Amino acid sequence: MAKKDKEHEKLHKIYKAGEKYHCGECGSEVKFGNDCPTCNKGINWDQVEIILRR
Repeated sequence: MAKKDKEHEKLHKIYKAGEKYHCGECGSEVKFGNDCPTCNKGINWDQVEIILRR
């Protein structure tokens, strides 16, 4: 269960501005499919895509 919460936490640390993705934690631009280059947060891109489709 704790692992699921951690995954969920990651999802809220990304936001989309136009065609670009940004880390919700530090605001750095993140290329789709990569981790955040600045604070190095892992991003679960499969889940991000599911959320963006809603």
